[in-house]
Order: sequence, then structure tokens, then C-alpha cells
Amino acid sequence: MSLALVLDKLRAAPTDPDRAEELGRMAFIEWLETLPPHTSFPVAAIVAFDRSRRTARRVPAAAEFRALLVEAVHRSPLPVDLTLPAPQRRGGRGRRRESS
Repeated sequence: MSLALVLDKLRAAPTDPDRAEELGRMAFIEWLETLPPHTSFPVAAIVAFDRSRRTARRVPAAAEFRALLVEAVHRSPLPVDLTLPAPQRRGGRGRRRESS
């Protein structure tokens, strides 16, 4: 998934601030997976940071994505905490009916 697709997914994501960190981390992991094998990580991170500026103003998850880019560049080669939250039920069919 390219950076453009990652940003599109963030734009379409819920804007719930409680989920912003989770969605930003998932976007960061997806973006990492798309990097070609011999890509310079700092250069790719700077490009991603610049291209995500407008989206981050409107989408809290994109702002989290940008924060992870900064942290990863500054902490490299130290590991960045990318643990995903524990799975949880979000209401299923009953919840979807309530929102309709």
C-alpha cells in the first residue's frame, strides 16, 4: 500500500479521538510494509511527513501517523512502540442499526 493509499484510508477513518492513536499506528505499520527493500528510511519518512501535512490538520489519526514518523526518525535505530490494542467488540449489527 503506497503512502497515497494510507492517507486515503486515514481520511476515510472515523474521526473519533479515542481511536486516533490506534489508527495512526496501524497506518504507520501499513506504510512501513510498502517501503521497497533498499529505501532510505529517513528520506522516506520525511517525504511521508511532508505529504501528510494537509490530512493531519483535519484527521487526528493522520496527526498520530506524523508523530510516529518523527519519533521513528529521531529514535532510529531504537525500536518504536507499535503494539496494537487488544481486540474489542464494537457492537456489531445492533450498533450499526442504532447509527442508521
